[in-house]
Parts: sequence; structure tokens; C-alpha cells
Amino acid sequence: GDIYVNAAGDGIDSNNDLLINGGNIMVDGPTNDGNGALDHNGSAVITGGTIVASGSSGMLENFDSDSTQNVLTVFFTSTLAAKSEVSVKDSQGNEVIAYQTDKQSKCAIISCPEIRQGETYTVYVNGEEVRKGYAATLEIEGSGKVVETLSVVCRVLKGTDSKILGWYWFCVSKFEGFLPKACWQ
Repeated sequence: GDIYVNAAGDGIDSNNDLLINGGNIMVDGPTNDGNGALDHNGSAVITGGTIVASGSSGMLENFDSDSTQNVLTVFFTSTLAAKSEVSVKDSQGNEVIAYQTDKQSKCAIISCPEIRQGETYTVYVNGEEVRKGYAATLEIEGSGKVVETLSVVCRVLKGTDSKILGWYWFCVSKFEGFLPKACWQ
């Protein structure tokens, strides 16, 4: 079935485990950082269906790694206005999912069967791309030297209660000729 939640407090609030295995769920979550679009005290697993849970980012909780369906977590650099049109497209430009926010939003948790591991997705707000691609090279400032970027990695840090503590990204490259040879052999 279809479920729509327009929440002033927590959107979907489970005092135990949260399991989503089908249906279509849209959560227009809270705008204050003291609540989250998803809130659970146990595990949170998604195995099927479609969910868009948007809202504030202060108490963001996400699905666990035990989930068999992939999840995109999007943090917007500035708060989206109410009635913003958000769409996610794959690397071929095919729209995977689209929705309209009912109120302001700082982040979104998006999951549907069409989101595949290893695919690249681009997020658009009101038709404008909000995620810029990473360059395949890295220039060492002031040196004029350019090295190939092997990958860009993003990691999420979670506490023992599975709540997100923070995130970071780093670039993996070979800095041959920049560091003593013993450092990269």
C-alpha cells in the first residue's frame, strides 16, 4: 500500500526494530533538528518497496547494512524550500525516482528496487544538478604535477547505537615521486 507521513516530530518512529519490505512510503519529516524522518531504537532494515524520507539532518537515522535493498542518503548543502522538486537519475540520465517536498528539507533517505550497487546517481533539485562529479585527476597545489585519482571514498561514522556521528571523504591516489619511494612500494 501507500503511506504518506507529514510529521512535526519523528516521521516513522519505532521503539524497536523497523522492517520495510514493500509498499510506497513518503515521509515529509520534521524541520527541526531534534527529530528525524526515521527513528528506531533497534535495527532498521529495508528489503523491498520504495521510501523517501526527507527532513532535518540533526537526528538522522538510516537503514542498517543488513538491508538487502540499496539506500541513497542525500545531504543538501542548503535547506530546500517547501515544494522543491527532487529527482534522482542514473548515469544514462534515466529518472529512477522523483518527488516533491511538502516542507523544508535538509536531507533525504531514498530507497527503491531500481537503485543498484555500483551505479552512479545524480540528484537534481528543481531541474538543477546538486551533486557535482569528481575529477579523475588530482593536482598537487603549487607543484604543477597531476596524479591519477584511483577512487573517491566516502565513509559514515556510526556510534554503538547505529546513529550517525559524522562523515568524511578521501581520495585514493598514487603519489609516486611526491613521497620517498619507501612510502609507496
